[in-house]
Formats: sequence, structure tokens, C-alpha cells
Amino acid sequence: MLSTGAVLVDLPGVRDSNAARAKVAEKYLQNCNQIAIVAPIKRAVDDGTAKELLGEQFKRRLLMDGQYSNVFFVCTQTDDLEPTETMRDHSDVAQEEPGRWEKMTELASEISSLEKQISDKLQEEEDLEGKVEDFKQQYQEAVADLKELREENEDDEIDAYQVDNLKAVIATAKSTFKKSTGHLAKWRDDNAASIERDQKKCDALQRQLKPLCAIVRNEYSKKCLQEDFRSGLKDLFRKDDDDDGGDVDVNAALPEDFNMDVFGISANDYLKLMKIKPSRDGPPSCFSNPDDTQIPLLRSFVHKTTAK
Repeated sequence: MLSTGAVLVDLPGVRDSNAARAKVAEKYLQNCNQIAIVAPIKRAVDDGTAKELLGEQFKRRLLMDGQYSNVFFVCTQTDDLEPTETMRDHSDVAQEEPGRWEKMTELASEISSLEKQISDKLQEEEDLEGKVEDFKQQYQEAVADLKELREENEDDEIDAYQVDNLKAVIATAKSTFKKSTGHLAKWRDDNAASIERDQKKCDALQRQLKPLCAIVRNEYSKKCLQEDFRSGLKDLFRKDDDDDGGDVDVNAALPEDFNMDVFGISANDYLKLMKIKPSRDGPPSCFSNPDDTQIPLLRSFVHKTTAK
């Protein structure tokens, strides 16, 4: 029970394959004043949850009793996203707010440039490491060849020319290996700080871009869920109307301005931002502003709903 007097009941999904669990959920739903449908945001839109939610019989009762407005949707894990995917899939939504898409593309461009710089430097380091390893192998092989030559000719006279030649190869390989190792160490001294600095800049830009992308995906998901839920109710109303052989305006039962309340939340980031979770769990993965997690908005909604 919340401080407002609201009682939260965690029910199994209404489309649960377990008949007993589904029956328990249906019984509770008959007595609920408000129904929250909760699903991860990655599934909420893609699997048609809103359009199919609660089953046809319950939707019909919601519609005919005028209780459809007592349903709201909560999309969770909004901090779990890839900015590149969001920008690719929802550029139209991002452009609905003036200047937002431009800001997102500017950040993405800076990130891409920094990532290329870092990648090029890491590739250069890898190439130098490869050369060091090659020279090391050459040295080890020459040493092994000399050892084998001496073992094979232990009781016989060894060809001095072969020995001198192998010793020269060993000396050259050892010198080259030593020089390449020094070159690699100097390269690291010269570039390690630069790579770390670029990585920090890249991370800082990502922390600016990711919340913008999360907000854009929230807006897209909200619109889709509202349209799917409304469409499902309208389809149901039309079906009943056709069965009765009537010709009734759908909006007479479902006002045109009706939209289901939808919240896109990140409980994990909210708990970290509010210092409720210990710092050893790491920093927030997406948001830096608690309001952007929509937990405060959802809390306010629950309080206002309970007050009614």
C-alpha cells in the first residue's frame, strides 16, 4: 500500500499460458479502479501488446462501461538503447521538436570522428605490437637454429661459417627486437594520454546523445501504444456493431480526443540518480536528470488518480 492509500497488486500477464494464473488476474481485474500494463519498451511496441492487451471480453466491458480511460501503460527499461538505432528508425520523431535532430546529428558526428581517431591509434599500436612480436620470433628462431646446429654436430667439427652466420642473424634480430620494443614504449608514452582524453570526450558526448535518443523513442512508443490501444477498441466496437447489424458512430462510444496515458520509465537510472542504489552499482547508464526517467511523472499520476 502506498502513502496515498493506493494498493498495488502485481498480477501475471493476462495472456499468460498458465490458465490458473490468468484466472487469478481476471478476478482481480474485475475489482481494480485502475489498470497498469507494464512491459519492457523494446517489447511494448513490437509485439502489439497494447492492441491485444487484456483480451477481447475485457476490452468490450471497458468500452461499453466507459472504463477504458482507467487503463495506462508503463514502458520500462528506457535506459536500454543504442543511439544509432534510434536515430536510424525515428528521425521523423526527433525532428518534431525544433533543433533537436540537428543537435543529435551534431553529437553523433563528433562521436564518430572521435571514435575513428581512437580506432586509428589503436590500430597503429596493434601494428607496432605485431612488429615487436615478429622480431621476437625471428630472434627466438635463430637462437633455436644455432642450438640445434650445435647439438647435431656435437661430436663433429661444426661449420664455422654457419655458426658465424647464425650468430649474425641472432645479433641483428636481437637488436631489431630491442629497438622495436623501445619504439612501442615511446609510442605508448606519446599517445596513451591522447587516447584516454579522446575516450573521455566520446563518453561525455554519448551521455548527451543517449538521453535525447531515449526521449525520442519514448515519444514514438507513446504515440504507437496510444494508437494501437485506440485502434483495438475501435475494431472491437465495429465488430459488435456489425454483429448487431447496426450503424453506430464509433466515436459515440470512444471520444476522438481519448488517449491512453503512457509512461516510459527507467527505474534503474532513477534509483542511481537519487543515490538510493549504492555507488558500487555504477553510474546511470543513460539519464542525468531524474525527471527524464519519468518516475516523478508516474508517481504524480498515481497520487492524482488515487485522490480522485
